Amino acid sequence: NPSVREDAAKSLGRMESKARAAVPALIKALKDDDLKVRTAAVQALRKIGPPAKQAIPVIAEVIQENSTIGIFGTGALVEIGGADRKVIAALTNTLKHPKDIVREYAAKSLKRLGPEAKSAVPALADAVGDAKGNVRCAAADALGAMGPAAKDGVPALVNMLKTDSWAIRRRYACNALGKIGPAAREAIPALKETAENDRDSDVRSAAKHALKKIERR
Repeated sequence: NPSVREDAAKSLGRMESKARAAVPALIKALKDDDLKVRTAAVQALRKIGPPAKQAIPVIAEVIQENSTIGIFGTGALVEIGGADRKVIAALTNTLKHPKDIVREYAAKSLKRLGPEAKSAVPALADAVGDAKGNVRCAAADALGAMGPAAKDGVPALVNMLKTDSWAIRRRYACNALGKIGPAAREAIPALKETAENDRDSDVRSAAKHALKKIERR
């Protein structure tokens, strides 16, 4: 009965790390025919945390199959494995998921890992040019969270700043460049142009703030 299996997974999740002995059963539940059961299983594993590390490869697989599992699974990977290289690889791969909401959550999860996820910078730089604005913002935010380690993402952020028609997304680009700091010096000309001429006052202000951080003044 799917409802019984779902309730069982939820109960195990409430036990958090005390339910570590149930990890193999929850991993099996990740392949259940019922979506609600699979969702409850991934959430339970997230709550169990590091003791569920053996679930990482299976979660990495199932997040590619469904957007609901993808949303919950990206966060679960971080809660379980932190900056484990398998987690970073899975999240990086998920930046190419067919559903934009899952790509967004993958970027948000990489943001939580900060500079430890610097191997994801090239993929995040690509995601800054994603067709969906929510993904572009999340990718820019993740690059900013990596600070100087995201130096290789600066050209993509500059391009976003110059070409994106939405003011809020140009602000995201400015904020990310500011957080990267002096390592983003190549963005100074574009930021100066934005600070003087952008049609949105909030974007102009964000560009000025970024310049102060980059030029350390």
